[in-house]
Amino acid sequence: MQTLEIFKTENTQLYKWALGLAIFTILYNIAEELVSTYLVMKFEV
Repeated sequence: MQTLEIFKTENTQLYKWALGLAIFTILYNIAEELVSTYLVMKFEV
């Protein structure tokens, strides 16, 4: 029974880590797109 508790805790930590990475990736992509759009609009001739 103790082994199952360790796996549950480990899986929970992994899911939290994966969720954090997913949120970071989404926010990074949005920021990258905003900067890219701004630069295109600024330097477009």
